[in-house]
Amino acid sequence: MTDPPPERTLIYAADLTAEDVRALETFLNAQLGRVSEG
Repeated sequence: MTDPPPERTLIYAADLTAEDVRALETFLNAQLGRVSEG
């Protein structure tokens, strides 16, 4: 079973913006919160 291809693939680190980093931090914090609750 293969996963569908991502919508957009980052090719260079320069493609990352500060907004991308904040979104990733928010996502990871939410995931970590779920793990600690379980």
